[in-house]
Amino acid sequence: MILTIGNFIGRFHPVLVHLPIGILLLAAVFQFLTAKEKYQSLHTAVTIALFWGMLSAVGACISGF
Repeated sequence: MILTIGNFIGRFHPVLVHLPIGILLLAAVFQFLTAKEKYQSLHTAVTIALFWGMLSAVGACISGF
């Protein structure tokens, strides 16, 4: 069976759906930790995690179509 590019990318949809959820949950945990003085350096990691979560969420949306 020959798959089109759309079908091929569509098969990755379950992975691409759950990846942004995990990344955004990680960003939320980092955000809560930055409330403590000890973990203030995680503020940069929150920004990076939100960025990658956004990109992977867009990929999940594209693969869903």
